[in-house]
Formats: sequence, C-alpha cells, structure tokens
Amino acid sequence: MLLRTRFQLALLLLPLATSLLFSLYVVDREISRERTAMMQRLQASVQAIMPGLANAALEADDQRLHELAQMLIDQRDVRGLTLRTPEGGTLLHMGPSQRPQTSSLLESDAYPQAPDALVLVTPVIDPWREARRGDRISWLILEASDTRIVLHRYQLLVGYGLANLVFGLALLLFAYHASRRMLQPFHDLGEAMTRLARGETHQRLPVQGNDDMSELAEHYNLSVEQLKRAREDMQDQIDQTTRDLHESMETVEIKNIELDMARRKALEANRIKSEFLANMSHEIRTPLNGIIGFSNLLGRSDLDNRQRDWLGHMQNASSSLMSLINDILDFSKIEAGKLELEKVQMDIEPLIEEVLAMHAPEAHRKHLHLLGLVYDDVPQRFEGDPLRIKQVVTNLVANAVKFTEQGEVIVRVMVDDLSGSSTRLKIAVADTGIGMDSAQRNRLFQAFSQGDPSRARQFGGTGLGLMISKRLVEQMGGEIQVESLPGHGSTFLFSVPVAVSSIEERPREIVFDHQRICLIEPHPATRRALSYLLSRWSLDLVGIEEQPDLVVVALESRDLKRLEEWSQRLKHLPCRVLCLLNAPLPANIEDLQQYGIDELLSKPVTRLQMRHKLANLLHSPRRDTPRLQELPAFTPLEDGTTAGRLTPDLSAPLPERSPASPRPPETSPASPMPDGLPQAATPAETPNMTRKCVMVVDDNPSNRLLAEELLTDMGLDTLAAQSGEEALALAQQQPVDAVLMDIQMPGMNGLEATKALRHQQRMRHEHLPVIALTAHALAHERRELLAEGMDDYLIKPVDEHLLANMLSRHLGITLSVPKTPPHDTAPAFSPLSSATDAGSIERGKRPEGTPPMPAAFEGLSEQDGELPIVDMALGIEMAGGRKALALEMLGLLIKSLPESEVTIRRAWAVQDGEAMLDGVHYLNGACRYCGVPRLALLVEALETRLRVSGLDQLEDDVAALFDAIASLAQWAQSEEATLLLAESRPDASDRER
Repeated sequence: MLLRTRFQLALLLLPLATSLLFSLYVVDREISRERTAMMQRLQASVQAIMPGLANAALEADDQRLHELAQMLIDQRDVRGLTLRTPEGGTLLHMGPSQRPQTSSLLESDAYPQAPDALVLVTPVIDPWREARRGDRISWLILEASDTRIVLHRYQLLVGYGLANLVFGLALLLFAYHASRRMLQPFHDLGEAMTRLARGETHQRLPVQGNDDMSELAEHYNLSVEQLKRAREDMQDQIDQTTRDLHESMETVEIKNIELDMARRKALEANRIKSEFLANMSHEIRTPLNGIIGFSNLLGRSDLDNRQRDWLGHMQNASSSLMSLINDILDFSKIEAGKLELEKVQMDIEPLIEEVLAMHAPEAHRKHLHLLGLVYDDVPQRFEGDPLRIKQVVTNLVANAVKFTEQGEVIVRVMVDDLSGSSTRLKIAVADTGIGMDSAQRNRLFQAFSQGDPSRARQFGGTGLGLMISKRLVEQMGGEIQVESLPGHGSTFLFSVPVAVSSIEERPREIVFDHQRICLIEPHPATRRALSYLLSRWSLDLVGIEEQPDLVVVALESRDLKRLEEWSQRLKHLPCRVLCLLNAPLPANIEDLQQYGIDELLSKPVTRLQMRHKLANLLHSPRRDTPRLQELPAFTPLEDGTTAGRLTPDLSAPLPERSPASPRPPETSPASPMPDGLPQAATPAETPNMTRKCVMVVDDNPSNRLLAEELLTDMGLDTLAAQSGEEALALAQQQPVDAVLMDIQMPGMNGLEATKALRHQQRMRHEHLPVIALTAHALAHERRELLAEGMDDYLIKPVDEHLLANMLSRHLGITLSVPKTPPHDTAPAFSPLSSATDAGSIERGKRPEGTPPMPAAFEGLSEQDGELPIVDMALGIEMAGGRKALALEMLGLLIKSLPESEVTIRRAWAVQDGEAMLDGVHYLNGACRYCGVPRLALLVEALETRLRVSGLDQLEDDVAALFDAIASLAQWAQSEEATLLLAESRPDASDRER
C-alpha cells in the first residue's frame, strides 16, 4: 500500500471512528435516561393511588378498583394493568397485555425482559397503615410500551449519522489536501531516485529548513555525488581494462596463430610419423616374411637336432616380432581413429572354440584345463565384428594361459538384457593364475604397461594387448573390467552390444535315444559342463556299475605313460570307450585301440567333435568281451595319477542285465540310423568314422591334384573345382562337408565364392567350414581372410599334419596322415644348403647315411653354389613321399610355364600391377609343390615385393624370374628330363581314364 494511501486512511478513519463511537455513546445515554424517567413516572403514579387501591382491594370494592385502574391506564405509555390475588388468580385486568399467571410475584420482578414493553410489578399495600398478621396482599402488574423510546432512538441515530457523514466528507477533503502537501517531498524523492536509476545524476533535491525531509534531501544529494564519482572512477577502470583487454586479445590472436601453425606442424609430423610407421612396418614385414618363408623351407631340409632347435627359436622370434608389429599398427590405428568396425552375421561358439584350440598347445604344456562355456540363451546368430571380438578374446585367453601355472582357464559367454532386437554379449575369462592387487589392476589398461613390471621379463609381452582390447571394446560400445586378488586368479569380463534377429534359445545340435553314458572326468568344471551337454542331448548319465552303452574317460598327459594299467580295464569293457586327452594327440593314435580306447579327442573338445564321436560310437557294434568279474584284479598307480584315482569306479564288477532291463539294440554297419545322426561306417570306410566329402577349389591343376591325393589318403572323398563358379555348381549338386578354397582365381575369386557358398548353406540352415589355401599371406591379410568369412587358413605348400589336424577340428572326426611306403620315399636333399653354405655339398655326394639317389637324379643337384633348378628329392618330400605324384606335378608346372611367362611379361610391359600379381601368384602356387627351389624362391620373393611395395624397383627381380623360367624350360628339353617325366605318363593316363 502506498504511503499516501496509508496517510489518507489514517487522517480519515481515526477521527471518523472516534466520532461514530461518541455518537453511539450519546444515543445510548439518552435512551437509558428516557427509560429511567418512564419507570420513575410510572412508580410515582402507582404510589399516588396505592392507598386507595389497597383499601378497595381489601374491601373488595370492584367499582373503586376499576376507577383507580382506569386512572393508571390513562397514563401516557401505559398499555395494560393486571391485579392479582395472593393465590395467583386475576382480580382485575385492563388493557391488551396478557401476562402469564404465576403463583407468586416478587418486587424484584419489576423489570422483566420484554422485547417491546416495560413491566412494573408491585404489591398492593397501604403505606399509611401497618399490615396486620394474616392480611393477604394482592399484586399490581403494570405494562408500559417503549415505542416512543425506540422512535426517539432512531431519530437520534439518523441525526448523528448525518452529522458524521458531513464530518467524514470534510475529513476526506482535508486528508487529500494534507497528504498532497505533506507527502510531496517523498514524491519528489521518488522521482529523483527514478532519474538516478536511469543514470541521471545532474539534478539535486532542494534543502529547505531543518526538518527531517530536508535532512533526507541533503543525504540524497551526498549519495548522488558519491555515486557520480564512483561511476566516473568505474568508467576510468573500464576504459583501462578495455585497453588492457584489447592488448590481451591481440596477444591471444598472435598466440592462436602460432598455435595453429604449431598444430598444423604437429598434424603434419603425425602424418609423417604414421606414414613412416606404415612404411617401416611394411619394410620390416618384407624381410620378416622372407625370414619366415626361408625358415619354413629350411625346416623341410635335413637338419640335426641342434640346428632344428635353433630354427625353432628363429621361427618363434619371427612370429613374436610379427605379432608386435601387428599390435603397434593396431595401436596407431586406434590412436588415429582410423580403426573401422564391421557388422556381419556371426556365431560366437566356433569363435570361442577356435581361440581355445589356438592356445591349447601352451595349455597342454603347462597341464592346464581349457574350457569354453556358451550359455544356451546366447543367440546362435547375431550381428557383430567377429575379427575384433576374437582379437579381444584371444588376448585375454593368451594372458590367462601365460600367467597361470596350474589350474584352469574358463571362458564363459552369456547375454544380458535379452529383449527386442538388441542385447549385450558378455564374455568372461577366468583363470587360477597369480592374480593382482589394486595397484596392479590400475596399471593394466595403459599402453606399454603391465600389471607387475617385475614380471615382464619372466612372462614377456609389450603391454599393448590389454590397452588395445580396452579400446576395441569401447569402440564397439562396450566396457571391460577385471576382478582379481593376489594368488587367487583373475577374471576379465567385457560386454559389447550386438543386434539379434531372434531371441530364441540355441537349438540342440543332436538328439539321442537316451543311451547310457558313464562320464569319468576328474576336473569339476569340465565334468559339470559335459554332464549338462550330454543331458541336453538326451543321454542318460549312469555309473560304471550300471552297464553303460559308452564310457567317456578323461586322461592327462602323464596318463599316457600308464596306458598298460589303464588297458587292464578299458580294453575289457563290453562298451565302446571315448577318451578325452588333456594333451596333444599322440603320433601313434591308431595304436591306442589296443589299450581299449576306441576314439580319442584332444581337449578342449568342440561340440561338433563330441557329437560326431558319440554318434559313431553309440551306433557301432558292442564289444564281445568277458564280464568284468572274470578279469584279474587291477593295481592302482602309486603316483596318484588319474588312473589310480578312478580305480574304484572301473574296478567295480558289472552286474548282468536282467531280462526285463532295457538294452539298446545293437546296430549293424548296414542298418539304417535314426534321423539326424550320421551313418555308421561301411566296410569301405574307417571302422568308427563317417566318410566325409571335401571339395578342393583351385585354378592350378597341380595344387588340386596334390590336395586330392592328400585327402584321399586320409580316407576322405573329394570333389575338385577349378573356379568359383564350378564350386557353386558342384555344391548344389552334391553335399560337401568342408571346402579347401584358393583365394586368387580368375573370374570369381575365393572370397566371392565363399560368400556365395555361405548364402547357399544359410538357406539350408547349415554351416560349411571353408579353409583358405593361399601361397602368400601376410599377417594382416590372414586376419582379413578370417573377417571375410573363412573359418581357417593354410599356407602353401600344405603340411599334411596341419591339414589333418585342421580338418579333424572342423569335421569333428579324427584324421591321421598315413605312413609313406618305404619304396615310395626319397631322401630329403636340402636345396638351401648350397645357398647358405656354398660348396659344402659337392656334386654327386650325399650326406652321410643318406641312400644314393637314382642315376636320373644325379644331374639335378646344385651347381656352382646356386640353388638347383630341379631337386626331385625336395619335390617328392613335398608330395608326401609320392614319387609319381611329384613327377606329375612337375610335368604340369612345365606345361603351364609358357602361358605363365606370357602373362607375366604382358603385365610387366604395361605395368599392370593387378595382372602382374595374379600371374606371379598363379606361378607361385604352381611351384609350391614341385622340386624347383630356384624358381620357387624367386617367385615367392617377387610376390612379397609386389604385395608390399608394388611395381617399384622390381627390374632385377623380374629379370631373375625370367632367367629361372628359361633355365627350367631349358632343363625340360634335356634328355634326363624327358626320361624322368616319362615315368609319370602312365599314372597320368590312368588318372584321366
């Protein structure tokens, strides 16, 4: 409320309220006085006639009573009169009022409460005569109307109200003028403050007199002066600050220009560093791949144990250096933000199995248990980057194996928040290794840093792996964490988001007919996993005393030295025996059947291998062996090995089956099998293995020929295709179980053919293993092959043992390389010896202990310290000891030389790098399996240079290649070559027929 309003209200309301209260007081006093006067007049009138009224009442003179009563009624304002007897009866009544009858009335009742009248009650007594005892007293009740008093009160109120109204108007006028006069200084002060708020400081308030307003005006003027001076000072400071700011801005602008120039220089330096890093990596890769290639060739020659040990160290060092280069390149890509992720359909189960198989040799060496657990709620197919997920898992598993000396390494794959079209894939790698404290955990994910630097020399490593893994997981939108305690192992857990098309549970791979399985597995985690898997496949787990249909027993590497003890029970069991060995497969795997082991798998076991082995063994005829009660007692091993611990289970006697107990029907080899199970082996096949079909896709005839020979010797059926188009047509006509795919082929290359095959198999809801065959693959190219959909890769020339192990893993069967017949072997003569140590082996001489070569081979050895043009001993070794096959492949190479030379010369003439690489690659693949060391090494080196640095500075290499081709063509025209190649023609004719 404004001060003016408050002041006006105070001037108006206070006097007016006082006047009103005074008026009401005066009216009330006046009315009270009139009422008192009326009562006194009535009492005087009653007292005047009281003696006569008393006598008339005593004498019962009614006339006299009426006369006296009429005198009272005639008085002003008297409305009624009542004379009552002592008993309360009415003796006389006059007037309109009718008072209620009472038995007794007192004088104190003279003023009863009545809304419109005054009542006087008095006894009728003669004041001049003393009342005698026994005289009865009558009562007079007189009623008077107060209408005249009320009317007078209203008149007073109206009069005083008008007076107060006039007084209020006068007060209002006075308050208005007084407020304007008295509050004008405040109004002026308010306007001055408003002007001051707008920044006007030139006006001052007048100072008149010595009152409070003058003092307030004086203080205001002083404040304005001080404010004016403060503003002037502030403006001076602002001006000074502005000048300083302008100077600072100029300095900052100069610094920004300098920083921008420095940034550009830094970017340029970083670009130069990246280019230098890439160039250096390629420059290092070139000789490193040459070292690895020459090491592989050197490993095929005759070396003593010490030299082979040196070679192994050299190969390990080369592989470690290549891995380090790859880590540095990944680190540089991540730092530069150039690492690109892809989203393709993938299945996590074969990826985990492949990683575990990769680290199985080191785990076997340290007697560790490797176990992969993929939970059933993990989708079978989802979109992700399999290459990067595999890289992270590989790094975590490698660290777990590296830092664990005993115990286990378990990989668990699970999902979190499985809903809709997306979920989070969680992978945990747990070990029982040395563990870490909190300080070591904090250093884990830093570049070139390890948890415990003091152990870096003991365990090795660059400290880049975990940092790269963390960056990869974060780039995929996930997170990685670690839980560890010193001495209690570590658990690395990372989760990444993936897109799923279906949230259904993983389907069961196979369903059995509730056959009985006795599982003997000492490792608790593996036992639980296998028990769940077998139960999921509808197999019943029973004890050895319940006469099972199959016994699955797990052995350690040390148990291989106690096979005689194991055989005392295993070979006499009436059922088949599947052995799970926590060690590499032994070379004499065929000899294990004499110890009672029908099939052998090396841990970690894949689901594919497990179901194939179970299907084959459960549908094979049971053994015809005596009951266990008749067997000699079994003596436990003394060193506490697995056999000794499991003796009570295996030594328990087997009870006879009662006639009522169910017995699975024995299936003969020719009898049909249940749907979904592989067929039993026929007599033409191996006893316990379903015969598989593998397709070989290669545009080089010699490569196809050798691959077919190797696969056929392993007991596999083969299909051959010389192009990707032909492979697709064959795959539609006949089902195949695996594919060996060459990468570089004319028309549809190997990668395109693999994608087309994947599409075909996806329509059939099947997964077809495709193994890449390439004559030249750098480390990053091998990762790209796996990212493009290849399940594995092999480098030409193909090693028979590597091929057998790889196919065994992907097909779920056990393959072994057959022993080469003695008459078909040839001594391995090292073509590298003359290149590395010229003149150490003279012409016509062989190392001590080596059988002499045939006469036709004598002219094929090295001359003048150079690699020989043709080395048939090396060719026969590459052909797996097959002389006829080696001669046939050599003939195919010589036959294709003119076309290859024309292709390479044409590409070199027009400087077509792609055509040049295709021609050299084709020739390199053709030379891989032939004993032509000079041409093979030249073409391999040339392909490496082409892949790394293109066509730059290759004149000498190309010229040396053409000279080697000419030398081989010239040798092919010699009489010795004609006689030698003639030996392969009959076999080739038979093959064509």
